[in-house]
Amino acid sequence: MGALAADAQAADESEDGVCLLSAETAQSAVRALCDTAGLLLEYLENVLDDGTDVTGDPTTRLAVTRAVGSFLAELPDPHASRLDSILPRLLSHHAIPGAMCPDQATRALTTRFMLPYLLQRTEDPHGLESEFFFLFTYGQLD
Repeated sequence: MGALAADAQAADESEDGVCLLSAETAQSAVRALCDTAGLLLEYLENVLDDGTDVTGDPTTRLAVTRAVGSFLAELPDPHASRLDSILPRLLSHHAIPGAMCPDQATRALTTRFMLPYLLQRTEDPHGLESEFFFLFTYGQLD
């Protein structure tokens, strides 16, 4: 979080060199967002583990999925292991009442919302560099 705060601080300096956002403020904001993502993830875990859905509203479940996916696409490390553990159930299709994806449309939206996280989580910069080097060396890229 310190690096993110430093980036935010560097980006928020005005032209006259006055800092608009302190590192402490940025860290506090990121920490609060991380805590919120953790609570939303806990909601998804409860829905998937025992069917406990206090809202009973599929739109709320999709909104929570979208929020978690968006946050963790930007900062996956804090909750990656928790999301990875429920991801297969989150993306699976079950035609039972209260399921996370009771129909194909919901499943498609859930997958769409999780896709940025999945791409971020599976990114391998070293593998990309070596593939680029291989293609450039052997004449595939000019």
